[in-house]
Amino acid sequence: MSGHHRYPFEENMVSNPYDPSQPQPSMPSQHSWDPQQPNAQQYNQQYGQPHYGYTMSNPNVIQNFHGQWVDVSQIKSNSTIVLVLGILGILGILPVIGPAIAWIWGHSLLKEAQKLALPPEVVTSAKIGKILGIISISLFIAAVVLIAMAILVFSMGTRV
Repeated sequence: MSGHHRYPFEENMVSNPYDPSQPQPSMPSQHSWDPQQPNAQQYNQQYGQPHYGYTMSNPNVIQNFHGQWVDVSQIKSNSTIVLVLGILGILGILPVIGPAIAWIWGHSLLKEAQKLALPPEVVTSAKIGKILGIISISLFIAAVVLIAMAILVFSMGTRV
């Protein structure tokens, strides 16, 4: 290799990654390398890294479809909150406000994940929470309409 290191892991490249006597490569920092470059492709092949997916050392740092390393811990955490809000809404524990937040926030997280080119499994909870929010709001609206119709029918029945 030349004296100029283009990628942070080049200085630690080893011929056998399973040899404990050799130094192991360090994980590149977020957005610090391009997987389309020959050295990055060689690194991926040599160490068995997938084009995208979870790293072995930190499951919250993944490589997206564009080859960038992204910390998804905040997105996963927010997705879980959206799911909880959707569940609480469908159970009637947090009527209207919980499902509304789940619907809006879930949609926002899905758009953010799409913008970051993340694998769909990162935001599965947000998708489910958003759907539960939509169902909860729909059921609430249907209940309000039915109650209004019942009140209207009963009030007309007493006038006759």
